[in-house]
Amino acid sequence: HDLPDLNKYRIRFIDGVHAVLSVLVFAAVALRDKNVLSCFFPTPKHETQEVLDIVPVGIGLICSLLFVIFPTRRHGIGYPITPGKY
Repeated sequence: HDLPDLNKYRIRFIDGVHAVLSVLVFAAVALRDKNVLSCFFPTPKHETQEVLDIVPVGIGLICSLLFVIFPTRRHGIGYPITPGKY
């Protein structure tokens, strides 16, 4: 009985990068919510508020750019990397 080639299911470096960027995007979206923000920073100083307004947008832009430059060919957990074009 021949086993199928499981190398195409192996987690690659780009999968780890994609996971880290996804967590950063999640954190950026969470920081835009007033309830989450008030939990961590009940009364932020003016400078802190400026940073909290700018950082999530910057994270979103940078991560989106990196997702476009380095796309993943994996369709999800348990699916192999598809050959050929994206």
